[in-house]
Amino acid sequence: RREMFIGLGRPGSPEAGMAAFPIDNGPIEMGDETWIYYTGYPETHNADRYSFHPGIMLRALKRDRWVGYEADDHEGELLTVHIEWHGQGVAFNVRIESNGEVTIQVEDAEGRPLAGHERGNYLPLTGPLDSLNAPMVPRGPMLPNPVNGQIRFRIFLKRAKLFAVILDAET
Repeated sequence: RREMFIGLGRPGSPEAGMAAFPIDNGPIEMGDETWIYYTGYPETHNADRYSFHPGIMLRALKRDRWVGYEADDHEGELLTVHIEWHGQGVAFNVRIESNGEVTIQVEDAEGRPLAGHERGNYLPLTGPLDSLNAPMVPRGPMLPNPVNGQIRFRIFLKRAKLFAVILDAET
């Protein structure tokens, strides 16, 4: 599903007619946000060129939330590519609705759950929650990754959006 990233404003607003993005100005990282400057016009493309009244506009986006995976009331499952992980913690940039949750299972390269890292061995993240760095907390002592090599995360989402996985995060 594709959603409009920046839509037009309400009638009469400085961006009611169109929005234009400058070619030489990229997004700016500002703390926990990404700032995007653009030009808003209350007039549409077919307006008299000399009646344009542009305005400089700013939209803020939470850090690293350009794209994400989303699950609704039906649980979704995301399997990552093979990655190097040392078992030192994992966190998510995530937004979870009420009655939603996110949890994980850590698997070897062939898809077998790793001992101590099975689904259910981590406390689920539950909603409502909106965090750039929500750690997955193990139910018991944190176990190191028993695999010399690559692993995969199987991430289970319900009523949630996942934007990023942060490896070796503090838990």
